[in-house]
Amino acid sequence: MAGGIDWFRWHHGSVTDPKFQLVARKAGVGLPDVIAVWAFVLEKASASEERGSFGDLDHEAIDCLFGMDDGKTLAILEQMEIRGLVADGCICAWDKRQPKREREDDTAAERKRRQRERDANQSHDTPTATDDSHVTPCHATSHQKTPRGEERREEKEDMAKTGCAVLSPSSPADANGVQTSPLVDECPQQAIVSLFHECVPTARRVRDWTPSRAALLRGRWREDRKRQNIDWWRRFFSYVNQSPFLTGKSVTPGRRPFELGLEWLLKPENFAKVREGAYHEQEQEVTA
Repeated sequence: MAGGIDWFRWHHGSVTDPKFQLVARKAGVGLPDVIAVWAFVLEKASASEERGSFGDLDHEAIDCLFGMDDGKTLAILEQMEIRGLVADGCICAWDKRQPKREREDDTAAERKRRQRERDANQSHDTPTATDDSHVTPCHATSHQKTPRGEERREEKEDMAKTGCAVLSPSSPADANGVQTSPLVDECPQQAIVSLFHECVPTARRVRDWTPSRAALLRGRWREDRKRQNIDWWRRFFSYVNQSPFLTGKSVTPGRRPFELGLEWLLKPENFAKVREGAYHEQEQEVTA
């Protein structure tokens, strides 16, 4: 339980929200898969020390958890990022849509009863320290035995029991104990784009770096820790430049030579095929 809160709001209409239907179509999965992944990241974000942040996820483990084909969780999250649902390991608009603290009162009727009792006491007596026991959560901050503010964590659970520790390590904290974004998310996108132009000069140059393209690159960067290094991308692009087909040197009668674009290269299936040597005439060892 994070910040004293062991629940989160699930808003009416979430299952029928057109955004999730669009995410499902673009990711090539069913709507139930999208809803399952959305519920997973909401629970992860709610249980986090820094509520709203689900951090770096083990996509393969989540694929296995929900019985989906490899790569589906990543494709879903990429489309969610494009649609503005998530960004940089966080749920967008979390603070606006989720509670800051958990109330201990069971019902609205109980809160109203206590309010009337408090008003009656105040009309006859001078308020004392004991009157705080009748104050509802919306009128007092000191009567609770255990503060339930989001910014505090009074109860720590073993995250390994829920599987969260296995699926995603917690984010590092600075000297003040404040969580910071893991290094894995710090993708040097402009440097990689420039490297692509340098290493594959025959490719189509990137003119506009759109959010969807940024999400694709960020997805490939996060998939494997070996890729979180600019030298890895230099080796990979050099490998791409060795392919006659990808560099437009292969000519087929009646067809225009293939013109490589970075967006095409970063799409999950194309990226995998390139690394597997599908576009190289002779089998080569992929060092990237």
